[in-house]
Amino acid sequence: AGDGAARYRLLETVRQYGLELLNADGDVGSYRARHAHHYLEFAERFAPLLVGGEHEPGLLARIAVEHDNLRDASVWAANDPSRAEEALRFADALFWYWYGTGYWYGSGQFTQARDQIARALSNAPNADPLLRARALAADGLSALAQGDYEDSRRSFSESLELFRAHGDVGSIAFVLSKLGATYMMLGNTELAGKLLDESFEMAKPLPLSVLHSFIRFWRGWAAIVRGELPLARDMFEEGILFSRQINHRTSFAHACAMLGKVLCKLGEYDEAYARLSDGLRVHLEIGDAWGLALDLEGLAGLVIARERYAAASAGRPALTDR
Repeated sequence: AGDGAARYRLLETVRQYGLELLNADGDVGSYRARHAHHYLEFAERFAPLLVGGEHEPGLLARIAVEHDNLRDASVWAANDPSRAEEALRFADALFWYWYGTGYWYGSGQFTQARDQIARALSNAPNADPLLRARALAADGLSALAQGDYEDSRRSFSESLELFRAHGDVGSIAFVLSKLGATYMMLGNTELAGKLLDESFEMAKPLPLSVLHSFIRFWRGWAAIVRGELPLARDMFEEGILFSRQINHRTSFAHACAMLGKVLCKLGEYDEAYARLSDGLRVHLEIGDAWGLALDLEGLAGLVIARERYAAASAGRPALTDR
């Protein structure tokens, strides 16, 4: 394995033969249950370190060694109505892994995530409301990533209602920010702004975490859409500051990309180029395709603003005066 630990694999014929023996023994369910329990504990241990992007370089790659086991265990739980609450826990624990693999390995597992979450929610209508709230939030994020904004809005709204009933301030602030992002994508910038403002105020007294960067990122983006460039600048500059303090590369690079766009709009071209370059460097390091798109869009806008088309196409330094 990539972490240096020894791993063993079975030939497919041997694996099938072993499975036949287990089925004949009549106790395969207990083995499956222990397997699922082990990988649920594994997923819940690493989940906090993946929120918004990996908090430790190389973490996704180390986790991906167990990809087949994680998929097998979570699908098994989702398909068994008696394991519905376990399936909801898998949905909450695995979401950022499912999301992150879209950047590192080329195909985000959003369809798998939404399918498993839907089955788990259907099988557990009376489950712990907090478990349902977290699974609904994961579903909302998956739908948002896929551009299914109406589905995203519905899942976030239901999740928010459950979190409000429980009084979970951090989760309320998080879902408010993502619901605000969803309404922004739906074109309702007024409601998006209200939700993001509420999220911003609610999160102020909370300990510093990636949540603060999330909120500032989306609040800043909404401010750009509304033409409130000073507010947008403040949000992204604070986002860079906070992400540095918590050493979170993903939120740092995203904030750099968006601040670069704002600075370009303000005519501060050299500084815009510097921030976009900061974002580009980190996005290349961590393999964040969406972040790279933000950087390249920003750099393209900078070329247009400087009217350096010929120089840029010829590969000469054209984006700054330095």
